[in-house]
Amino acid sequence: MLFFFGTGTSVISSHPLTGIPCVNCGATSVGVAIYSRYLHLFWIPVIPLGKRSVSQCANCKQALSENEMPPIYRQQVDGFKQQARLPVSNYLVLALLGVVVAFSFVASLFR
Repeated sequence: MLFFFGTGTSVISSHPLTGIPCVNCGATSVGVAIYSRYLHLFWIPVIPLGKRSVSQCANCKQALSENEMPPIYRQQVDGFKQQARLPVSNYLVLALLGVVVAFSFVASLFR
């Protein structure tokens, strides 16, 4: 049998970093995007793997991943990550699997 599995990402929120200059060019046009990572089976999200963030300056286009961000960025980015919620679609297969297991358990009790 052939299975297609892997990981995927989707943007769940994006925000400007207010009052913080770019570490590369000094412009105050830095934004951050929060991504949801998930494991998929046949391109259907199965298990959420957490959230990642990437900042990008609109002026010089410098992009920094989470581990490359300076501490001045991290304060606001951590607040945005806590507020961002994972999409419900990342949990649908887990919920469906739970319903099937619960139904089979209840059905076996009444046999």
